[in-house]
Amino acid sequence: MIEEGMIKEGDQRHIHVLVSRKDRSNRYSFSPGSRYKASTTMLHGKEVKRGFDRDQFFKAAEEVFDRKFQYRRNYVESYQARNTFLKHPEKYFKQLLRLPAPEKKIAFQLLKERGVKLPLTTIPLTSSQLAGKIMTKLKKGITKAIHSGSIEL
Repeated sequence: MIEEGMIKEGDQRHIHVLVSRKDRSNRYSFSPGSRYKASTTMLHGKEVKRGFDRDQFFKAAEEVFDRKFQYRRNYVESYQARNTFLKHPEKYFKQLLRLPAPEKKIAFQLLKERGVKLPLTTIPLTSSQLAGKIMTKLKKGITKAIHSGSIEL
């Protein structure tokens, strides 16, 4: 297990990708939120795409990394999942539930390690687990109904 502050073997380089927010003339914005993001313009007689697509950049970076290091990225670790979690949490958790059982187990383990509070703490994977969960809820409901229908001292 690699932890913060550990001394690791081998080359430890990393890179930072810096992209200017404006072009040289200071007329066009390259910002990911720019309205020029999906447009083209003529530059020195050639048609050039303007803007910077952060989503496309991260997708390509993940693909190159995964291919180069034969890394099997779990859904939880992807940029797309992070975006979905921030913008549409309900879609994110629905997607988690659709994962195959082994991937789902790893995904929930990763989320637990990161301290993410899950709306569903236990998700039944088998019919017996589902039946147990239903019985527990039913028992809790019946107990509450009995207590609300009587006067307790």
